[in-house]
Amino acid sequence: MSEKNKNSCKINRRHFIRNLSIAGAVTATGCSSSNVLSNAGTEAVKMKYRTLGRTGLKVSEVALGGHFTGMGWKEKGSKRQSLRNEVIGEAYKLGMNFFDTNEVSESEKIGIALEANGIERDKILLSADTNAYDGVEKNKSAKEIISDTIEEVDRHIEALKTSYVDIFRYTTWSNEYNEMGLKAGLEAFKILKKDGKARFFSISNHNPKDLFKMIDEIPELEILYIPYSYITRKAEEVLPAAKKRGIGVICIKPFVRGTLFNIKNIDLSEMGGTIGEWLKESEKTQEELLKETKQSLALVNLKFILDNENISTVIPGMETLDEVRENVRASYEGKITDSDLALLDGFWNNHQGESCINEMCSGKYHFLRQWRS
Repeated sequence: MSEKNKNSCKINRRHFIRNLSIAGAVTATGCSSSNVLSNAGTEAVKMKYRTLGRTGLKVSEVALGGHFTGMGWKEKGSKRQSLRNEVIGEAYKLGMNFFDTNEVSESEKIGIALEANGIERDKILLSADTNAYDGVEKNKSAKEIISDTIEEVDRHIEALKTSYVDIFRYTTWSNEYNEMGLKAGLEAFKILKKDGKARFFSISNHNPKDLFKMIDEIPELEILYIPYSYITRKAEEVLPAAKKRGIGVICIKPFVRGTLFNIKNIDLSEMGGTIGEWLKESEKTQEELLKETKQSLALVNLKFILDNENISTVIPGMETLDEVRENVRASYEGKITDSDLALLDGFWNNHQGESCINEMCSGKYHFLRQWRS
């Protein structure tokens, strides 16, 4: 974590307004990020890449995450698939080379999109997720978990229209650290690797207290999927340990389960005194400013994540062309600025931000509460 992330900062009004204006231009014009930046008088820049731990894989700083819940990602129909094809094509064109998956139904849509865009398999990285670890809570034997794991990965591979995946993703959703379940997942991976179906072993972890144990007790662990954002920073305690072991880190839940997009009727004037000052000079409506604020919150949160050198890549879900074009800017623009941090501080330190935190920590995603430092 850079030193400036640890300190509160003052916002530069003119710089902040300029950031919002560019964010709005992406959505309003439909231009690619590089074109927007070029039109703004900035030299066009491209996606940056990082090494995914000791795997040696070069992965785009921003990649396409799974769990597409909107825009018909799970519905049938040629129109919906056409949109998916466009999103995948745009993501690849703008430099993304990693396409993560969760459910097999998502892999099916991605497989069709990759084929439709003529994207060569050796130019990209693919993953296959399995939730077979949950079998420990159903009292399944190690043999059954291994069988379930291999079967699920095989279905992903078929759906993706490939013969292998680069990353085997073993999701440990359960709150119980179960040595038998973890060993079963590792054994399944070894079988898949021997058969040429999976290259690298990763764990998607939902319980921060297990991180040190996994890093210390599973020497075969090559990649970790863990939540990380401006307000869920528990991972910072173990990221150095992961780096020491050569473990690549993939950031999930960067938008805190979509919390940043659920804000409604927020009083922007409460987001810090200086923000209130520039609002007085704005000719835009509250609705327009709110939309741009959501965009800016998402963008600067991605930049905050990438400011941590121990993060290999961040994988937000993207369902529209505008979202793809907006998110790549986190890599294109580079370092987070003082005004970016002031925006995040201003949002999370007012009553609306606290309300969002409470919503985030309820229901299915209650586990995110554990990731707050």
